[in-house]
Amino acid sequence: LYHEGKLAIIDVSQSVDLDHPHALDFLREDCTHVNDFFRKSGVATLTVRELFDFCTDPTIKDEQVGDYLDRMREIVANRPTMKSTEDE
Repeated sequence: LYHEGKLAIIDVSQSVDLDHPHALDFLREDCTHVNDFFRKSGVATLTVRELFDFCTDPTIKDEQVGDYLDRMREIVANRPTMKSTEDE
């Protein structure tokens, strides 16, 4: 991920097929860990649900990602700061 001129590498060494019975549970857990990592550095993030929905929403087309993220960035900027996923 690239944020404010800095590159952050996230280790994604494990994966499962989309049809794995726990694939969405694993994705939700990954969303939680990513959010917690960035929040510890003071970065405003989407909620876990918002990030999960963004990752799984089949109606968001490639050409719409920029506009979608711009809207979400505005929502996040106007939201009180959350310290951890437990605040959601």
